[in-house]
Amino acid sequence: MRTTPLATLVVLATLAATGPAAAGITVITHGFALLATEPPEWAYTLGTAILERAGDPSGCGALPAEIPLGTMLEYDPDTGAWQPICGSSTPNGEIVLIFDWARESDGLDLGGTQGFAEAAADALYAALRDPDLPAGFESLDLLAGDVHFIGHSRGAVVNSDCVERLAAANLPVDQVTTLDPHPVDGTLDFPLDAADWGDHTPGIWNNVAFADNYWRADGGGIAHAGDFDGIPIGADVDLDLGAAIEGPFDVDPVFEHTEVHAWYHGTVDLAAGDDGDGTSIDAEPFTNWYGDGGVPPRASGGFHLSAIVGGTRPAAGP
Repeated sequence: MRTTPLATLVVLATLAATGPAAAGITVITHGFALLATEPPEWAYTLGTAILERAGDPSGCGALPAEIPLGTMLEYDPDTGAWQPICGSSTPNGEIVLIFDWARESDGLDLGGTQGFAEAAADALYAALRDPDLPAGFESLDLLAGDVHFIGHSRGAVVNSDCVERLAAANLPVDQVTTLDPHPVDGTLDFPLDAADWGDHTPGIWNNVAFADNYWRADGGGIAHAGDFDGIPIGADVDLDLGAAIEGPFDVDPVFEHTEVHAWYHGTVDLAAGDDGDGTSIDAEPFTNWYGDGGVPPRASGGFHLSAIVGGTRPAAGP
């Protein structure tokens, strides 16, 4: 009689305890969304582009089950459940999670703003560790495979606070990407952003294999107060996009904060001309977003460093 090796039994027992892993998990967290009731459209467009880059030929549509296909799920803040948006009805490819904290991100109809980013991180942490998943996904362990957090502006704060909690639980994260991180802490873009909402500065946590940060800052003041500044955070890649995005004349001094996530979208979908939400990619005169000012070419920066693409990541500093 053949016997099962002890190592195999251990692996099977582990899978039974934790559930199967997805091919990979990408978490997308938007930033401040003024008077919004749902995430901005660019988050869904970015999620679709990531699924396509991961091998989904349908654009997050419906294909026969035998074709590997990704799935997009969205967090429902009213129920705490992950709801299906598009893609496969079973976990047979990359899973993109859109974290919806739109109402809390500005707090204007909820009676306050203080501490909402950290509260959202608590909710995201709980939804990843003990997820309420749709039919067909119930046994999936969202943290068992490569996990990639992508956050823009205050969304980078939410993701960082969530990853800090995962670090305390000794749970590894493959990658954290921050896009123009902007904690509302009373120090940036005075006078428009003089409020202190208790946001933490995104950190670099010891459970993260690779961290990359893409940011720019125009110094605030009256002329630029509405174009919120990002900050460097000491990531493995901490790239200032200012010269590339703003160019020598800064012809659109109120859109660069948004253009950072559009810049990243352009490294996911190499043919995209916009981010799906009205922001053009690499369309300004007098400047090139990719390949100039120390910024890598479009095909070798940004998402190129993800586990999905597998580009060579720069070695971490001392």
